[in-house]
Amino acid sequence: MAKNDFKAFATDRNANVISQEEWEALPALLSGFTAGKASSAQVNKVIRQASFIAAALAQFVSDKTQRDVLDNGDLPGFVELLGSGFAVEYLSRKNPFGDIKSDGTVKTALENLDLGEAAKRNVGTGANQIPDMGSFTLSVSGTGYQKLPSGFILQWGSIGAPGIAQDVVTHFPIAFPNRCLRVLVSQDYTPDSGSVGYIACAGFSPDPVKFISRASTPGLGASFLALGC
Repeated sequence: MAKNDFKAFATDRNANVISQEEWEALPALLSGFTAGKASSAQVNKVIRQASFIAAALAQFVSDKTQRDVLDNGDLPGFVELLGSGFAVEYLSRKNPFGDIKSDGTVKTALENLDLGEAAKRNVGTGANQIPDMGSFTLSVSGTGYQKLPSGFILQWGSIGAPGIAQDVVTHFPIAFPNRCLRVLVSQDYTPDSGSVGYIACAGFSPDPVKFISRASTPGLGASFLALGC
């Protein structure tokens, strides 16, 4: 067991020291003893307070470093021991993560930090990864798209209104990187116009896509919702 030479003075319950109330009211507490004789109880109080803190600090260093703290007047040696004691108890500001790593395995270090499962995940869109906001790209307008971390993409927009019944080629807001899975279309309608028509998608290409539009009145447009990846 490591040795500590520094002992607290006058710590007995019945030690000859003045009370704390008397100590705090003592004029010499601020000025020091300037004349006359200080009582033994007053001097003992001074020594006890100083030695108590010294003993506690020395014991802390001894316990943390498992090395002897000797009353040999070696101030630089004690300062070195004191730094070693604090290094055991607290993270180094120069290399805090090095201190954590030295606590043992990565698993042990993470347990010491009491981190949840999310802290152990990498950023990404793969299994057991956490996507960042870049994986949720969104363009909000009359024509726009929404990207999801899985790679799934939703796109929407309007289909130009032809002046005559004809096929209409429409570009998506962005081309699907892999494939277009499905396109849902809806014919526009002007209330009380009596105009009717139909529109259908002529295949699911990544971009552009062709729609077949037939309407009783020229200029009848449509809207689409496309799903892909």
